[in-house]
Amino acid sequence: MIAPQELRIGNILNAIATNGIETINFYEIKVNEILTDGIREEKGLKFPYHTLVGTLLTEEWLLKFGFEKRDDDKYYHHKYDRTWVKIESCIVKWYGNAVGGLVMIDYVHQLQNCFNIFTSEELTIKEQ
Repeated sequence: MIAPQELRIGNILNAIATNGIETINFYEIKVNEILTDGIREEKGLKFPYHTLVGTLLTEEWLLKFGFEKRDDDKYYHHKYDRTWVKIESCIVKWYGNAVGGLVMIDYVHQLQNCFNIFTSEELTIKEQ
C-alpha cells in the first residue's frame, strides 16, 4: 500500500484488482485526483489506497523519461546533465547538486517526486 502523502497528481502507479483469493487484474495508472479514501486515475476510475503499489523503476522507465545511459553505466537526464541515476541491485540512486545528494528510489512515483523537488519541474514521458 502507498501512503496518500507519497502521492502527487501525475504519479504513475499500479493498482491491483483482486477477488480476495487471487489477483484478477493489474493496472498501470496515472493519478489524476487524490481523494480521502483513494485516488482517481485519468480515465475516471477510482482505486482505494490499499490497492495501490509502486511501479518498479527500471531502465525502460528511465529511458521513457528522457534519461540517457552513458559509458559509466549512469543515466543522465537530457536537460540536467549534473543530475544522474544509477541502478545497482534494484536500487536506484539519485545524485545531483541538490542538498542531500543521494536518495534511494525503488519506484517510478518516487523518481517523479524527487525530480520535481530537485528541479521544480515535472518528469514527463519522452515523445517517440
